Parts: sequence; structure tokens; C-alpha cells
Amino acid sequence: MSYAMDVVEATRQSEQLALGTSTRGAMALFRAIQALALLRGRDHAVPNDVKHLAVPVLGHRVIGTGSEGGTRRVTEAIIEDLLETIPVPA
Repeated sequence: MSYAMDVVEATRQSEQLALGTSTRGAMALFRAIQALALLRGRDHAVPNDVKHLAVPVLGHRVIGTGSEGGTRRVTEAIIEDLLETIPVPA
């Protein structure tokens, strides 16, 4: 879950986002990750669960900067870029 928190924190620190993920958004991501792990027959989450769910769960919860910053497509692309830069735990 520390990897998921790193993703949330990256949205809060990103200069491309005017508004990062809120506490409620982080909680929604954690619940979704737990649910996906359960559906896949695991009692624990893995980093791929975070990567799989970060964009659909957080994409509408953040606001980008600039004239097109509010569109969902732009914010989803920003989150995808952040996922590329955050080190995945072993």
C-alpha cells in the first residue's frame, strides 16, 4: 500500500496538476485495490493492482493546470506519466 500512497502523493506534488488526489480519493483507490486483489483470489495487493486502477479511480479526482487541464483525458495522461516515474517496489 505504500506504493499506492506514493502515487497519491505524486499527484499532490505534480506541477502539472492544480489539484491532486484528496484523502477521500486515496481511500477510494485503496478500497478498489483491495477489491481487485480479492477478485483475483489474493489476500494482498500487488503493485500491478495499483497500476491497473490508478487511472480509472483517480482520473476524475484531479485537476490539471492550463487551458485543457480540466479534461479527463489530460488528467489521465498525467497520472499515466506519474506512474512511469514512480519506482515500483520489488
